[in-house]
Amino acid sequence: MRPDDSSRTGAAALLSIKRLSAGRTRTVQILDPRVASDRFDLLLVPAHDRVRGANIIAVDGAIHTVTADWLAQIRREIPATAPAPRAVLLVGGPRRGVAISQHTFERMRAELGSWQSTTGGSLQIIGSRRTPRHWRGWLETAALKANSQWFDAGDGDNPYRAALAWGDRFYVSGDSINMLSEAMGTGRPVFAVCDGIPKGKIGRFHQAMLDSGRLRALGDFADGTNYPPLRELERITPELRRRLGLF
Repeated sequence: MRPDDSSRTGAAALLSIKRLSAGRTRTVQILDPRVASDRFDLLLVPAHDRVRGANIIAVDGAIHTVTADWLAQIRREIPATAPAPRAVLLVGGPRRGVAISQHTFERMRAELGSWQSTTGGSLQIIGSRRTPRHWRGWLETAALKANSQWFDAGDGDNPYRAALAWGDRFYVSGDSINMLSEAMGTGRPVFAVCDGIPKGKIGRFHQAMLDSGRLRALGDFADGTNYPPLRELERITPELRRRLGLF
C-alpha cells in the first residue's frame, strides 16, 4: 500500500468513527488525508508535503518511537552480535525521483571499505520486502564485507531494532523516509545512499535534513554527532496534549 492510500484509508476510518459518535470523538489524522482538513480536530502532516492550516502540526519526516530510553531498553534486551564500531546498511527499494544504481552501491562500498580498514569496524546489512532481487545482486557485486545480512524471515528474526540500538553509523537507501527518520532518531551519523538530492517531496525532506546536519551525503566523512536527534513524537506530544485539552 502506498502512503497516499494508507492516509486515505485511515482518514475514512476516522471520519466514520466521528460520524458514529455524533461528533463526540476527537480525531487526529496522520498524513495528508487529501480531503478538507477542517473535518478533523488535528492533523500531523510531514513538513515536506507543504500542507498548512490552523489545525495542522507539521512534522519532519516520519513519526516514530526511537528515543534514548527506547534505545537503552533494546540494548538491555538484545546483546550486540558484532564488534564495535558498527555500521548498519538499511536497504529499501526503487522509488520515483530517487536515483539509486549499481554505481551508488559501488561508491558506498568504497567508503565503507575505507572506514572498515581504518577502524576494524563491522557491517550489518538489513533489507526489506521492497528490496528487489537486482539490488541484492548489486550488493553482492559490490562485495561489501558484511558480518551479517537479513532480507526476509528466511534469514531468521528481524534484527532491525537491535541494529538501531547498537549501530554507530547508518547508511540508508534514500527512498525510505521511515528508515531515514528512525536512523536519525539515534543521534548517530546517517548517510543517504543515493545519487544527489532526490526529486519532489522526498527531495525536500532530504534537503531539510542535510541543512539541519542530521543527514549526510555519500562522501561526507565527518564522524561528529552534534545534531539533535530526529524525535518528532517527543517534540509534538506536549502540543498535541495542549490542543486536545489533555493536561
